[in-house]
Amino acid sequence: MKKAFLFLVISSIFTISAYSDEVSVEKTPTKEEMVEKPLFEDSLPPSDFHKTFIRMIISLALIIILVFVTFWAFRRMMRAKQMQANNQKAIKIIERRSLSPKTVLYLIDINNKKILLSESHLEVRSHKILEKEEPIIK
Repeated sequence: MKKAFLFLVISSIFTISAYSDEVSVEKTPTKEEMVEKPLFEDSLPPSDFHKTFIRMIISLALIIILVFVTFWAFRRMMRAKQMQANNQKAIKIIERRSLSPKTVLYLIDINNKKILLSESHLEVRSHKILEKEEPIIK
């Protein structure tokens, strides 16, 4: 978590410093200068399209990588939190298996007895109580 936050801060500083070079303040032309020059001739400063495009693509890639790293770290942190909760409590969720979007099987350990629960959008059912030494599947 701390590493992901540090990575986010460093990458944002890098992105800000990379774009701060391009920003320049130009003085506004006077009326005499505007009369002397035609309206569209050299009105835009010369720009390097390729450099700007490459920087934009690199920034986009960094943001996408940052999103994936954040999701990966979040999933890992949630798994660790669940494992820690399972080690400290009397009721432990050993395994969770989705059968369909609305049906889930849970294998739960309660005081060294294994219980198989099924959950659907209509009900939750207990199917079988197994002793610790019994195999789950015969």
